[in-house]
Amino acid sequence: MRQIDARRRGLLKTGGLAAVFFALGVRSAPSRGQEHKPRLDENEAQAVQLGYRHDAATVDKKKFPTYKPGEVCEKCQFFQSKAASEEWAPCSMFPGKQVNANGWCSSYMKRTS
Repeated sequence: MRQIDARRRGLLKTGGLAAVFFALGVRSAPSRGQEHKPRLDENEAQAVQLGYRHDAATVDKKKFPTYKPGEVCEKCQFFQSKAASEEWAPCSMFPGKQVNANGWCSSYMKRTS
């Protein structure tokens, strides 16, 4: 009987601790999501492949003839800014990274809204 009671107490303690850690993890999750994602490095393999530049004026127009002046990330449907004046924001083409609002890559698609 005593072994069973000891096991129950152990399980209750373990379950209680797990509940506390879970609650702390859930409570801190929003702050983790609000951390800034790192900025995309122009030299990363995917950035090079898509011709990403922080400044659209520096795009290699011979290598990327689809580029047209005035096309910048902030006007692209993949740019995920929360405010119109954000200089850096996440981009669907580069998960987990931020791109410059004045940047450009060959995946550019004009925002329709």
